[in-house]
Amino acid sequence: MKKAKKHYSFIYIILGIMFLLALWTVLQKIINNNLVVPDIPSVFRAFLALLKQSKTYFIILKTIGRLIITLIFCAALTLILSYFSYKFEWFENFIKPFFSIMRTVPVVSLIIILLFLAGNDISPYFITALVILPVMYEGILSGFLAIDDTLKDELRLLSSVNFKIIMSVFIPMTLPYLIASFLQSFGLGLKVMVMSEFIAQPKDTIGYVMLQERIYLDTADIFAWTIIMALFVFLVELVVKTIRKRI
Repeated sequence: MKKAKKHYSFIYIILGIMFLLALWTVLQKIINNNLVVPDIPSVFRAFLALLKQSKTYFIILKTIGRLIITLIFCAALTLILSYFSYKFEWFENFIKPFFSIMRTVPVVSLIIILLFLAGNDISPYFITALVILPVMYEGILSGFLAIDDTLKDELRLLSSVNFKIIMSVFIPMTLPYLIASFLQSFGLGLKVMVMSEFIAQPKDTIGYVMLQERIYLDTADIFAWTIIMALFVFLVELVVKTIRKRI
């Protein structure tokens, strides 16, 4: 039964991809301007050309490396914040306004402000962190709140943060929530990181390269880079979900 469901799921995914390609072709024919919507063969050729260049992989690794550093920092910080919010109700209420501001302030405003404060090389880290912190915090805190009530009562009696308890109790029990938060944050974080790179222009990053392609009106390359990012996120999600099933 499960195999049949997986089989049908795969068929629907293929049908969805075919529909998107058909929609792309129709839009291209209607607009009839490769500078706005390039045709599929042009994008495919640009995609293959990028894969043949060694610099492409360096650029991808640089942007992804910046994102991973940000994700690790955010995961560590939200783990601590979530623990204190779980243990002390006053702390949860205290930090609510900060996360509310992070959720509501437009990303463009954050980019402009942080460009002045941190410069074009560092600002993408802070911008991405400010966007994904609320997502990770909410996910991990949900994991803490899902802990069995009996265990909660025992843990609340502890007066201080115990590293062994965090590692042996909290992290294993909240791991599914942590993984779900990571998956959500990775896709969102990559979009925000590339957007901030596009505006801040740190060299040899995906956002910087896409800006250069826009200046030279090379829309096919912009679409090709978009496909590369989408495939990368898909592969990361596939790997993480596979690991999650084996835990």
